[in-house]
Amino acid sequence: MINFIFREAEIDNPFIAEAFREIARLFAGIKDNIFGSVTFATSGTAAVVFDSPVTIANYKIFVIGNVNETFWVTSKTVTGFTVNSSNGSSVAVVDWLLIE
Repeated sequence: MINFIFREAEIDNPFIAEAFREIARLFAGIKDNIFGSVTFATSGTAAVVFDSPVTIANYKIFVIGNVNETFWVTSKTVTGFTVNSSNGSSVAVVDWLLIE
């Protein structure tokens, strides 16, 4: 059974939320899947901090943004990670899915 834990703001777009749920279903047997959104504040980076630490720092993160920019993840720890944008002044909203 896949358990969804909402530790960040819930995803506003129901189509993206359902897509993340479907991706998570493909990973049967995975312990926890956490997903949410992060908003860039005219910056090239945005930090995601979990309410509670995850069990390992070697998790997978899927990201999708609402603008035509390139996004990637760095600095993964058990307490959070950083989403980066190709636009140093980004104001994008990025939905993310963590799979342990």
